[in-house]
Amino acid sequence: MNNRIQAALEKAPYRLRSCLVRLWRITAVKAAKLDPVRADDLSRPGVIVSDQWEMIQEAKLLLAKLTTRNANVFYELGLAAGEG
Repeated sequence: MNNRIQAALEKAPYRLRSCLVRLWRITAVKAAKLDPVRADDLSRPGVIVSDQWEMIQEAKLLLAKLTTRNANVFYELGLAAGEG
């Protein structure tokens, strides 16, 4: 990320900054010819833990935002680390 974008993000309100960072990550993942999917964007019925486990096993790359203490993220990251 270049310095101008970083400076703009630091001055932006939290929600806007969060949206911009998410857009930046999605753009970077697509540039790598990968399909960005978020576990919390799932809109199908089923067991959430099973869906997350399946997504982790199929993923070529996993990005985790660890800026807050989110137990779900820690759990998912632990699953991914265990999968190797």
